[in-house]
Amino acid sequence: MTTPLTLLADDDFTQATAALKARTDQLAASDAELALPPEDAETATTASADLEAKKALAALEAKEADIRRELARALLPADAAGLAEKLEATLIERQYAVAAAARAADALGAEERKRAALATAVDAARQTLATAKAAKDTAHEDADRIDAWTTAARSQPVTDALSSASQALTASPYIDARQRLDTLLGHALVEQLIIRAAEADHRDAAVTGRLDRAREALWSLLTKRGDPSGALLSTRHAYSTAVTALRAVAEGAPVRFGRAMRGLATVKDGEDPTQDEQDRMDSLRVGEKGAEAAVAKEKAVWGAYEKLRKAEADLDDAVLARIPKEPAVDPESSVAVAGKHAAVVAAQQELKTAQGELAEVQKALDTWEAAIPDVVMDQVFAFLAADATLRELGDTHVDQLLRTVSRARDALVTALRAAAKAAAVSDRLTAEVTARADDADAGRAVAAARRAALVRGEA
Repeated sequence: MTTPLTLLADDDFTQATAALKARTDQLAASDAELALPPEDAETATTASADLEAKKALAALEAKEADIRRELARALLPADAAGLAEKLEATLIERQYAVAAAARAADALGAEERKRAALATAVDAARQTLATAKAAKDTAHEDADRIDAWTTAARSQPVTDALSSASQALTASPYIDARQRLDTLLGHALVEQLIIRAAEADHRDAAVTGRLDRAREALWSLLTKRGDPSGALLSTRHAYSTAVTALRAVAEGAPVRFGRAMRGLATVKDGEDPTQDEQDRMDSLRVGEKGAEAAVAKEKAVWGAYEKLRKAEADLDDAVLARIPKEPAVDPESSVAVAGKHAAVVAAQQELKTAQGELAEVQKALDTWEAAIPDVVMDQVFAFLAADATLRELGDTHVDQLLRTVSRARDALVTALRAAAKAAAVSDRLTAEVTARADDADAGRAVAAARRAALVRGEA
C-alpha cells in the first residue's frame, strides 16, 4: 500500500542511504589524504607535505649550523665576509622554510580535525539510516493495516451494521425493550436514567476536554514561535485519532451491533420482578412525594452542571490563552479573566442552589432506586449500553471517516517535511559552529607564535 506517508518514508530512507555513502566516501578520501606514502612517492598528501616541510627545515638548520662553525674558524676577514653572506642567505631561506612548515602543520591539523568530524558524521548517518529504515518499515506496515481497515469498513457486514443501527432505534426489539422498561419503572424515570448515563459521559468528556485544550494551547504556542514540533504533535495526534476511529468501525461495528441487539433482546424477554417488588416500585414512584415528583429537581442539577462545565471550559480557554503573556496567571485574581471567573462562580452558585432543592426530595429518588431489583437494574444497564451503541453507529459514516483520515495524513506529511527541514538546518548550522570552534581553538593555541613569525617575515 502506497500513501503520502510511505512515499515520504521511502524518500527519507533513500536520502539517508545516499548521505551515509557520501559521508563514507569523504571519510575514505580523508584517510587517504592523511596516509603517509613512501618518501619517493610523486604524489604529496597533506601529511607528506608536513613531513617534507619538516625535513626541509631540518636540513636548513643543519646547513646554518655548519656555516656558523666555519665562520667561527675563519681566520681572515675576507673568508668571514663570504661565510656571512652564505649565512644571511641561509637565514632568509630558513624563514621561508619555517613559514612553509607552519602552513603544512596547520593544513595537517585542519585535515585531522576534518577527519574526526567526518567519523562522527558517519556514525550519525548510520544511526539516521537505521531510524529511517525502521520508520519506512513502520509506515508501510501501518499503510497496509489502514488499507485493510478501509476495505473492511466498506464491506457489506460493516455497511449493513451502520445502516441498520438507526433503523433499529424505531423497531423491535428496541421499541419492545423500551416499552417494557417504561411499564416496569415508568416512562419519566427511564428517561431520567438515560439522562444520568449521558451525564456520566459528559463528565468523562470534560476531563478529556481539559487535556485536549492544554495540548492545543501548547502546540499552538510552539507553532506561533516557529517551532515545527507544535504542528507535528498536533497533526500526529489528529491522524492517530482518525485512524483509531476507522479501526473501531472496521473491526468492531458488526460485533457491537450484534451485541447491542442481543442486549435489547435480553431486556425484551428479561425476567420480571415479583408482584411485591413491582408494587413497591410503583408505590414509591407515584404521588406528591414519589420519585417522579423529584425528577424535575434532578434535571435542574444536571442542567446546572452543564452550565458550570461550559463556564469552566471558557475560563480554561481564557487562562491558557493568557499564559504566554502571563505565565503565572491566577484564574481567581487575574483581571484579564475576571469576567470568565465570575461566570464560573455564578454557575457554581446556581448548581449549589439546584443541589439544595434536590436534597429536599433526594430521599424519594434514593428509596425508589433501592427498591429496583438487581435483575431489573441489569436490564436497564443493558438497554442504556445498546441505546448508546446504536446511536453512535447510526451517526457514523465511512466516507466521512476516510476523508478525515486522508486530510489528517496530508497534514501530518506537511508537518513532517517542515520538521525535517528545520532539523536539517539546525544540524548543519550546529556542525558549522562546531567545526569553526575547533579551528578557532587550534588557532588560538599558536596565535602568539604565528604573530611573531609574521612580524619576522617568516609567514
